Amino acid sequence: MTGLRRDGHLSDLAIEYALDGEPLEGTTEHLEHCDMCSARLRAAGGVVVPPRRVRRPPRWWYAAAPLAMAATALLVLSSSPDGIRVKGGGVELQVFRDEGPKSRRLAPGDEVAPGDRLGFRVRVREEGHIMVVGTDGQQPPYLSYPQDAEASVPFAATDHAVDLDSAIRLDDALGTERLVLLWCETSFELDVAERVAMDDTVPPGCMVDVVELEKR
Repeated sequence: MTGLRRDGHLSDLAIEYALDGEPLEGTTEHLEHCDMCSARLRAAGGVVVPPRRVRRPPRWWYAAAPLAMAATALLVLSSSPDGIRVKGGGVELQVFRDEGPKSRRLAPGDEVAPGDRLGFRVRVREEGHIMVVGTDGQQPPYLSYPQDAEASVPFAATDHAVDLDSAIRLDDALGTERLVLLWCETSFELDVAERVAMDDTVPPGCMVDVVELEKR
């Protein structure tokens, strides 16, 4: 997938991938000669080192953690008037697939298969509490993070994505599934996140990022 827009400059998604150390096709080459996009990257918190290469953070890894079963795949970020945010908003959920000695961030249009192991990174702009849940729209939502409690966990504000110490392994039920990151100013219980996952109604003082997946 190329990181260039129709006008030849880097897309916002390409900037996000560069910040996470996984530049899309054409990104590094473009940064070698484009002062405007280099400035955009620096403004977003990235570092360009001579000859305009993006400095990579440590490779994302999966911490040893309980596995939750889920169905999943094609990444699509969505928004709604009720407060669901897209990339560049107050919260962001990133999904990665374990590929043996490394992991790869999934992009819109990617496919996954039963048995794939997925992990998460989260970026939030304000200190608060978070939880990640998933749903297929038929069964009750399942808890993806934290997996050892049914209440949200405190999360500090950060200008970069932070690894979560949980992973899920995909089951063999095919179809559309949603992973929902809920951030709120104060602590909340699982039932609050379940309602958000089912009907997209975001409570006051909260923000949401949604990753929709299609497992084939």
